[in-house]
Amino acid sequence: MGKFLLSTVCAAALGLSACGNSAPATDKAATSAVKVDPNVVIKSAQDKRDYAYKKLDNGLKVVVVSDPDADKAAASLDVHIGHMADPADREGLSHYLEHMLFLGTGKYPEVGEYGKFISKHGGRKNAGTGQEHTSYFFSIDNAQLEPALDRFSRFFIDPLFDAEFVQKERNAVESEYSLKVKEDARRYREAVKQTINQAHPMSQFSVGNLETLSDTETSTILETVKAQYEKFYSADIMTLAVVGNYPAEELMAWAEEKFSLVPSHGDNRNLDRPAPYLDDQVGVKVMVNTLENDRSVRLNFALPSRTKFFDKKPVSYITNILGGEAKGSLFDVLKEKGYIKSYYVYPNDVADFTELTAHFNLTDKGYENSDEVIESFFAYVKMLGESGVDKTRYAEIGQIADLGFEFQDKFSVSRFAGNITSNLQNYPPNHALDIGRVYNDFDAKLIQSYLSEITPAKARIIYASPDITSDTKEARYDVAYSMEKISPDMLAKWTDPAAVEGMNLPAANPYIAEDIALNTGPTIDTPKLAYDAPGVKLYYENENEFGLPKSSLNFRIYAKNAFKSDAHMMAISLHSRIVNDMMSAESYPASQAGLYYGIQSASRAYDIGVQGYNDKIDVFLKILLEKFDTNQIDEATFDRLKQNMLQSIENEKFGRPINQAFSMFSGEIQAHTLSRSKRLNVLKGIEYPAFKKMIEELFSAVEIEGTYVGNVKDSDVKDIGKILSSEFKGHLQTGIKPEVESLFLAKGTDAVRLVDIDHNDSAIVWAIQGQDDSYAERAKFALMRQILSQRFYKSLRTEQQYGYVVGLTTSAFDEVPAAAFYIQSPKAHPSVLRAKILEFIEAQADYLEGLTDEEFKGFEEGLLSNINKTFDNVYAKGNTLHRDLIYERYEFDNRAKMTAAVKALSKEDIATFYRDEILDKDRRSMAVWSIGKAHKGEASFDAASYNICKADKCIYKQGE
Repeated sequence: MGKFLLSTVCAAALGLSACGNSAPATDKAATSAVKVDPNVVIKSAQDKRDYAYKKLDNGLKVVVVSDPDADKAAASLDVHIGHMADPADREGLSHYLEHMLFLGTGKYPEVGEYGKFISKHGGRKNAGTGQEHTSYFFSIDNAQLEPALDRFSRFFIDPLFDAEFVQKERNAVESEYSLKVKEDARRYREAVKQTINQAHPMSQFSVGNLETLSDTETSTILETVKAQYEKFYSADIMTLAVVGNYPAEELMAWAEEKFSLVPSHGDNRNLDRPAPYLDDQVGVKVMVNTLENDRSVRLNFALPSRTKFFDKKPVSYITNILGGEAKGSLFDVLKEKGYIKSYYVYPNDVADFTELTAHFNLTDKGYENSDEVIESFFAYVKMLGESGVDKTRYAEIGQIADLGFEFQDKFSVSRFAGNITSNLQNYPPNHALDIGRVYNDFDAKLIQSYLSEITPAKARIIYASPDITSDTKEARYDVAYSMEKISPDMLAKWTDPAAVEGMNLPAANPYIAEDIALNTGPTIDTPKLAYDAPGVKLYYENENEFGLPKSSLNFRIYAKNAFKSDAHMMAISLHSRIVNDMMSAESYPASQAGLYYGIQSASRAYDIGVQGYNDKIDVFLKILLEKFDTNQIDEATFDRLKQNMLQSIENEKFGRPINQAFSMFSGEIQAHTLSRSKRLNVLKGIEYPAFKKMIEELFSAVEIEGTYVGNVKDSDVKDIGKILSSEFKGHLQTGIKPEVESLFLAKGTDAVRLVDIDHNDSAIVWAIQGQDDSYAERAKFALMRQILSQRFYKSLRTEQQYGYVVGLTTSAFDEVPAAAFYIQSPKAHPSVLRAKILEFIEAQADYLEGLTDEEFKGFEEGLLSNINKTFDNVYAKGNTLHRDLIYERYEFDNRAKMTAAVKALSKEDIATFYRDEILDKDRRSMAVWSIGKAHKGEASFDAASYNICKADKCIYKQGE
């Protein structure tokens, strides 16, 4: 790989530290020659944005990003406290506090005004409370950044803590708790917390509920949440990032103007903590019951905090090797034995330690042999310690990180801002962007010191399975768990593990990009058909506005026999999983080097993407296509992946009610989708010989269409086309691509599909379908959602408290638009929810008719900014053009046509549309709902008043 020696360019304006560049960390000679200003944000040579850093007088750290090309602005603020700062008798208080800040401020007292403002102007907002951080963010149209910042800043200056909403938000937190009460990830987490040091704040219940957030004899919840805010919401432990298309000086002036008023109370966090695990809590086996038919084992180790070694990356080096999937890796060996479905190694940082987790998602066979899985892990750790701490490998990891930083993709501005605020909390300001690529001096002793902590005696080995039983239960999530010491014999065996045949340390990565030159040929700015052979068509566009040596190849393989039977449809799904599995040894090093792929079954085809540095895409594609050969699939692999898929389908019944309702909704509106029970039954009946025969039938006649976008030339597209034509030679035909068969409801339809879900909450998805698939109709539904979605949320969620998950979105029956109202509720039966939705719908006609020209224009501009949002990266662009191709929009002008359709609408058009279609008694509508166990006895429910059906496709059969 070539080295990039970057000049350091610094400029100061208004006392700000301006942006600069530094040499890559892996170029040691260059690095030592450059004097680094700790207040100058290091950026890559390709990054055209300007950065500035400043620590305000109140202690708040700020980075602003001036991006002239950004069509969206964003801000993120991180407070360095989370649920570990909760009082012991007020678990969930920090999470509850996060909720309260959205409910009006002294300067902007109207509840919901902030959300309405953000939504109206094409933005989104959210927040999240973690162990030690609470993060808030928004994105918005650039023109509205300054007023949005003004509203956002008041969260941290003068929140109202309105007594009316104190109790309502307790209910909201309770709904959020109820939402996840049957989710195994949450159940697992809370059970494991019972087995750690109860004096450590990590052990506390993080979400909160009505019980933990109630008034007590000594204090009210209002008094307590105010005290928490005043104690911890201090500028001293806050970081802020602002991104917009304004000059850095102007952005920083706004940040200083808005956020200098945030009070400074000092850092009041208590970081004098006890050990996370007591002596009798390490060297242990913890057993946790699951609801899902899934089995796993996790190995947890409390390591010394790695934060101060950010420039040496000892833990990153270890996880890079332990978590590898290349040939001969721990993953590869255990997969070949049929023991694991997936495997991840990852760190989690808190102030006082770093927890390392090795997570094995096991097959049934793997669970039966879990002792061997664990021994193999320690054998690999032993191998790494004895011969794997290597300077050459360290340099390669740094080289890949350096290349990734120099040619990094853009992504959503709110995520970008959030990454900056997170980094500012832990690292010097100059590394706010490049912390991931800083690999300075190789320190073998430091790496070995961390490896020495990864031993059986210090391990917490946590098993999760539906077979586990115990009399001890975590009460809030009703989950059985137990803990016991690892036996001395097993401890001795794992401490001196036997070598594993075939296991070795990773070889040099063959996928590191070498040719990073940019295409200098003619520019194609609208997709052009560049390869047109019998059965294969590829379109390309090379307007490389991202200036990176990357591209995005997306194509579909349409099989003539895809709909020959339900079994053929399931065979495509299973085959896609098998190809993914067979690719793991190649895909892991490729992904490490910035080359990615995906394969999944679509309703009509195999959907495939290969994306990243274009230097190796053709090489990688050839390897991928070779895996489609059924002769490479042995029966053991088939059996393992079939069983994995069966368990995955079975576990769908444990999903959130609202997710299951949406899944059923999708299944009801398309002809060739199968219900969960149908998929299970069909898959169970597929045997190995029949599977191979079906795949051969599927590939006996195929048609391929695709797009290739980015740093590509006409000749590159032809090369890809030749690879595809050669691989499927003799099987390519034209005219195979099937039509989508989607439901069009008869006028006056008002049907309900009942789905049975084992959960206390009820859920509903109620969709009102449009009259046709014209752009005019799609524009009306999109603009209606833009205007009403925040009002719906405010009414049903904030004011009436019907559930935590509440929303209005646009859906589609193929291309026919629909408005979908949805709620998951611990409070009410779906018939009540439907009545409340209808009540809302009927109340909006006057609001729409009363919109001022200015208000309507604001909503229109917000929608248009979303439709025409600049692509963040080549992958987003590639996916959008690929979708146009799937729907046979060969002019690739969907966004232009939607823009024209939206601009053609007047507020009178929307009001008329609303009256004539949404309020029409003969509207086309359908609902999917589930009745929660808590609402089975709803007295007001009269089933005879509804057109309810329970059989698969029962609504589809009512379509025109």
